Amino acid sequence: MRDADNANQTTASGRLDGGAGNFAVHLDAFYRDADEYEIPGFAESSAMRALEEQDGHDDHDDHSGDTEAFGILPNSQLEAAGGAFGASYIGERSFIGFSLSNYDAKYGLLGHSDSHHDNHGDEHDDDHNDEHDDHHDAHGDEDGGAVLDLAQTRFDLESGMENPLAGIQALNFRLGYNNYEHVEFEGSGEAGTVFATEALEFRLELTHDAFGFEGASGIQISSREFSAIGEEAFVQPVDTQTFGLFYVGQRRFGELGLEAGVRYEHVDQDPTTGEKRSFDLGSASLGLIQPLGERWTLSGQLDYSARAPIAEELFSDGPHLVTQSVEIGDSSLNEETAANLSATLRYAFASVDFSLSAYITDFGDFIYEANTGTEIDELTVLQWTQADATLRGFDADATWRAMDWQGGGLTFNAGFDSVRAQLNSGNNRNLPRIPPQRWRLGALFDLDSLQAEISWRRVSDQEKVGIAELPTEGYDDLRLHIGYSLDGGENPIQLFLSGRNLTDDEQRLHTSFIKDLAPQLGRTIEAGVQMQF
Repeated sequence: MRDADNANQTTASGRLDGGAGNFAVHLDAFYRDADEYEIPGFAESSAMRALEEQDGHDDHDDHSGDTEAFGILPNSQLEAAGGAFGASYIGERSFIGFSLSNYDAKYGLLGHSDSHHDNHGDEHDDDHNDEHDDHHDAHGDEDGGAVLDLAQTRFDLESGMENPLAGIQALNFRLGYNNYEHVEFEGSGEAGTVFATEALEFRLELTHDAFGFEGASGIQISSREFSAIGEEAFVQPVDTQTFGLFYVGQRRFGELGLEAGVRYEHVDQDPTTGEKRSFDLGSASLGLIQPLGERWTLSGQLDYSARAPIAEELFSDGPHLVTQSVEIGDSSLNEETAANLSATLRYAFASVDFSLSAYITDFGDFIYEANTGTEIDELTVLQWTQADATLRGFDADATWRAMDWQGGGLTFNAGFDSVRAQLNSGNNRNLPRIPPQRWRLGALFDLDSLQAEISWRRVSDQEKVGIAELPTEGYDDLRLHIGYSLDGGENPIQLFLSGRNLTDDEQRLHTSFIKDLAPQLGRTIEAGVQMQF
């Protein structure tokens, strides 16, 4: 059980594991309820508000309504519940098990609030706090915001056997079925577009030792039926069939480790109207791991992969409320290819672990959503397109166990990551929604039953933006977690207190489609208890 002050969040969860003889069972469930959450400032970013003023929208009235929303993010309420049950039989050389899970959620579509974005009078300002105190009806009301109501059920079956045949070390079989549906309710409570996906996946894997390589090979087949019914359905119904063959293996040559893999895949995309698209794809990888003395290790990987465009990239044609945009697909898209070279240098000795990694990926016909700079019904028009592009990245991680004492110790950690993504040609070569540089520092203290962790992350400004994309200001994220374990014998109890965004910074994820409409949560204090029986 846990509670947080921001949005009056309440989360309850439970888990039960048990068994008898060769049988094992698992059961878990959770429930979460949250009101609209608090934010440090305006719902809309300063960059968007400045752009609207420049365009002459002095009344701040645009597709999301009243941009003067401050302190509370309208329509950000959430209610979710779910659970899972699983059982397995484990024999001497084989096992079989299944799981059944369910997830239901109702939450507001951010940037889609009419009740809190009404700019036709002063009544909004007077009544805002009273409205926030009242918990939202799951389907909204006449003046409410758009709400998404989703339900998902998944069934999985897995079985395995050791040494089923000569030369085969293990056989593993998996079958998964997923049924997903969500309905977008308008602010009046009227049901809008219904999205449904039914998917079936089969995988058979053999573990073996051939030509000195320990490896696995297998077959993977999947079928996905997608449909969208309603006035605002942005993708027509599409059936997707996938067939794949794969092999991965590893072998050592003295101290040198070699890893290799290949995959073939065939994909069919069959829309209700229009031409069927088929793709034959191949991928391969080769990796090396070489120790450099007792403390250093150098590893590298070279791989080539191909990806078929998904149904949304091929056949989108309409408003997508979740991303607050009109998405236009391109049924003539080709497969996307990527040639990647990466290297990692690791140091590990005594109390110090350190790693440096760098990579470069050369994309052919990279698929992405480009901002056209136009609007339809005050929604930004995004066009799925493709072009050659290059991604370069670098990251570093370090951990230092500074002190050890009886019952605990003190550990420091630090990290950094950066990525640069550009088209190979064009006036503005920056790709959209690329994360900025991030820095991380942290410390972990533990002493017997007490654990305390503090972490700080600095996310830099992102000013290298794509066409018609707004820059994003950087932010700090300071977090603190304190936990204490009570000795309850066979029934231990753990208490904890956590704080997120303790500096109450305005945090916007540059990778989000709605970053300029919806910042992350403001300062949040959470307390909870965990009991074991």
